[in-house]
Amino acid sequence: MSNPTDSIMSLFRIELLRGTNYATWQVNMQDLLNIAGLWSITTDSLLRPDTNMLALSYICLRVAPSHLIYVLNSTTAAAAWLSLKTMFELSSGMAAITTR
Repeated sequence: MSNPTDSIMSLFRIELLRGTNYATWQVNMQDLLNIAGLWSITTDSLLRPDTNMLALSYICLRVAPSHLIYVLNSTTAAAAWLSLKTMFELSSGMAAITTR
């Protein structure tokens, strides 16, 4: 029997995080994790081991190989999310501003 979140995840195609697309990637991933019932794992310090690993895997699977270094040592979805946010939020925003 498949995991119910597997079917949810397969319905959406989210581009890999490549750095400059962080603003859109973050919105899409937040929506997807929310639909799958996993968003709270990225913002909550209360860990549920089963869903934490699932959320962490979903995040890592949507990061380009060249940027996996930023989540490589993350043991929680919250740590991975914060690491990516810290690394790309400002630079992605600046990229969006400069392309207008």
